[in-house]
Amino acid sequence: MLRADAAARILPAGVGDCGADGALGIHDNRAAIVRGDRPDLQMSALSAPGRTACLVATNGIAPIEYVRYEAEQEETPIIMVETDTLDTMDRLDTLIDGSRFDHPRKQERFAALLTEHLDLPRLIAAITD
Repeated sequence: MLRADAAARILPAGVGDCGADGALGIHDNRAAIVRGDRPDLQMSALSAPGRTACLVATNGIAPIEYVRYEAEQEETPIIMVETDTLDTMDRLDTLIDGSRFDHPRKQERFAALLTEHLDLPRLIAAITD
């Protein structure tokens, strides 16, 4: 059974000097965007610390059988797209404009951020002055 949790972050795998484990491992509940012909990066995304919510395989190339098996074991869906990694990232960026923020997990996270970072008495004082 696939998990119903939405990805909190969209990250390309294998970008930067720290490798996929370093870049992906610092974010939990991530969507990893990986070239379809890079099983090494796909496996890094699946095995990095934290949870990979989904693996997006780009360039219209299906991951090899071993990657598909590991993704199934981790209950991580694989989404194949025809576009390359950069175009996929650009297209996913446009989703934010139309995103709704009424999901309970989003509301809980927003409330936690407000509690942690908002000085409500100071804001009220600034508004009423």
